[in-house]
Amino acid sequence: MKSNTIASERINPFYVRLKHLKIEKWYVNEMQDTKSNRCSFSKENNYTKLEIDKIGFYKKQLWYHFCSSVEEGWVAHKFVRKNYRLLKLHFNVDHRYENAVIAAQALLSYSGYDLSLNEVIKFTKDKYSYKPNDFFKLFINNKGSFKLLTNKSYRRVRSQLLRNRPVLMWLDDNKHCVIIIGFNRRVFFYKDAYDGLNKTITISQLTRRWKKSGYLAFSY
Repeated sequence: MKSNTIASERINPFYVRLKHLKIEKWYVNEMQDTKSNRCSFSKENNYTKLEIDKIGFYKKQLWYHFCSSVEEGWVAHKFVRKNYRLLKLHFNVDHRYENAVIAAQALLSYSGYDLSLNEVIKFTKDKYSYKPNDFFKLFINNKGSFKLLTNKSYRRVRSQLLRNRPVLMWLDDNKHCVIIIGFNRRVFFYKDAYDGLNKTITISQLTRRWKKSGYLAFSY
């Protein structure tokens, strides 16, 4: 790709925060705008999360398109914190199904492939207890990728989230499935497959609960 090539794509929305830099942080309305067109962030956006709905490349640099009630534009990757990410993921809960099936359907839907819960079950065996490999065929046949994260480090989990890919984890003796959707320095953010709510958990709490399920996890 030439240095002056402009490329962008719309993605599943996620949230970022700006770095706590003493230098002025700026954005532009269009990636190719000159320095004279730079805009300073408002004080509000310096301390709140920004919703990103597109990513782009220009002059060998990654750009994020953000939108807020105050401002909208493109911010360079160099101004975005690496220790914060929150994916925007929604799904409906149906207690007639195992929460592992609900979580797997939500993960697949987020990746761009919508199947009903009954269709998800067709790729697995309808049972009372599921493990990551039970969903291998589901993701390979539909998404084309499956990444086993059982016994992997939190660094690998964060790496998936930074690629805009949620992680499905088993907790509490395999009785509870959650979708990890983000992190900051102190906690992980997750969607509970039992009630569909956004929740937070400290690293020590997550480790304790994840360990009880043999550190089972996967993504795509």
